[in-house]
Amino acid sequence: SLDGLRAFERTIMQKIFRGKLERDLDSLKNSFYKTMPGLQNDLYEEMVAEDLFERKPNTIRNVYSVIGFGIGGVAAFVMFFGLSLALDVTSALLCVPVAFVFVGIVVAAFGQVMPVKTQPGSIEAAKWQAFRQYLENLVKYVDVEEAADQFDRYLPYAVCFGMEKSWIRRFSKVDHVPMPTWYFPTYWGGYYS
Repeated sequence: SLDGLRAFERTIMQKIFRGKLERDLDSLKNSFYKTMPGLQNDLYEEMVAEDLFERKPNTIRNVYSVIGFGIGGVAAFVMFFGLSLALDVTSALLCVPVAFVFVGIVVAAFGQVMPVKTQPGSIEAAKWQAFRQYLENLVKYVDVEEAADQFDRYLPYAVCFGMEKSWIRRFSKVDHVPMPTWYFPTYWGGYYS
């Protein structure tokens, strides 16, 4: 049942499983990526609803991109059509539209990092960053043999942080790492074969 799930969680479940209990990744090839823009929008709306951001980050990025490209476009237009007039007066006048083109590029580029987290959002981001550092430096905190029982629990987070290869490599040296309960290779048949 999908009751009680958030909008983006429901979308993931519906688009991945489509009423089936299990799917292999090959069946999602060339289809699931179409879901990503709507899924990302649902996720942004959820972050605003949870008071992690004041406004949707993609909206802020788009506004700054439009402003930046607008400034640059108007300046390029003025420079192109005012070139002969500027050269009649002084070639130094060309510096003004060139500067505005540069300003437009800077506004569009820095607009990508302009979404501001709320205080609760900053606290959550700091917690996740600390957890990421914990996973990266796990051997500093606990013995790898001792942490093997948490491999199943933390592997999805390692995947999200993009460190799954180093994580798996680290645990491949341990003799008895349990296979994640949710993973069943197709050659094993799984629960439903």
